[in-house]
Amino acid sequence: MKRSRPAAPIRCAWVALLAISGCALSGVADAPSADPSIASPAPVTFVAAPTPAATGTPAPPATASLSQTGWQDVRPGVQFRRVSVEVGDWVDWLALLRVDPSRVDFQARYDPDNPQQVRDWQLLAGSVAVINAGFFNQDNRITGLLISDGQVYGQTYRGFGGMFFVRDGQPLLQWLAEHPYQPDPRITQAVQSFPMLVRAGQVIDGIPASGQRSRRSFVGIDRDGWVVFGVTTMPVWSLTALADYLVYRSDLALDSALNLDGGASSGVWVSGVPDGLLVNSIDRVPAVIAIIPRR
Repeated sequence: MKRSRPAAPIRCAWVALLAISGCALSGVADAPSADPSIASPAPVTFVAAPTPAATGTPAPPATASLSQTGWQDVRPGVQFRRVSVEVGDWVDWLALLRVDPSRVDFQARYDPDNPQQVRDWQLLAGSVAVINAGFFNQDNRITGLLISDGQVYGQTYRGFGGMFFVRDGQPLLQWLAEHPYQPDPRITQAVQSFPMLVRAGQVIDGIPASGQRSRRSFVGIDRDGWVVFGVTTMPVWSLTALADYLVYRSDLALDSALNLDGGASSGVWVSGVPDGLLVNSIDRVPAVIAIIPRR
């Protein structure tokens, strides 16, 4: 029997950079990059449970085969699925969204004076789907850079982190330690967060290995250029476990992936998908990535 679900995390006011347990952060704007000498732990073994269970409910012991439920079309170019995963002694559900950038547009939305839960952002935005964006401080100000419709907010991370952005209509992911941000009028939307998890289909060396576990959210781009978003349900994931899993899931075929804000801030909401399959943020968040259908 699996253990019962641990208590959901409560609003965090402060955590150290390398803990990265999720929710609002303060004091990270000038944070150093992760020590490249920190080695990632041995890969975690993941298996997907073959039978569904209610969100947060322990599932039967999993087999060694992946779930074959596949992607479900929400609308042209937007697909959703839920995947059951064993993480150590826990069974968790991941909500996954895959988006064809030739069918939709992406927009970074930011309102520090009126933060909302992810579900409410989706309703207010009138978008197909939204997911929480990057880290923010106790005043609901983002700690990195965010660009919304060409308007620049905050300041770039230097020497660490990554950036999901749209340049000339194309979504891209950039590892800031390798390619620092340079102002570019062709960039219309951007969200920075940390750490970068996957590059060229491989786990990045030096991901903070503190062992801190939390709910997680991420954005990735697969080898076909589709954008993949994901949110875990339970606070049982370390950063290294998430990175290992994203590479392990060969069916995701991720070329790159970036960790977004985690903990109580993590959430994804999709129009047309039953509420029980989605993950709302516990906290109100000031920024999201919105997926907008093209007309």
